[in-house]
Amino acid sequence: MVSLKACDPCATECKKINVKINGRKLSELKEEEVPHILSPFNKKD
Repeated sequence: MVSLKACDPCATECKKINVKINGRKLSELKEEEVPHILSPFNKKD
């Protein structure tokens, strides 16, 4: 069974990303912004 709702920690991080993007299209983001915006989802060793 596939859930259409994100878990609470992931949903919270997605909300933070939406704030950082601030309504811009992904194509409007500067290349140097992307790692910072997506940092919650980077794999940590």
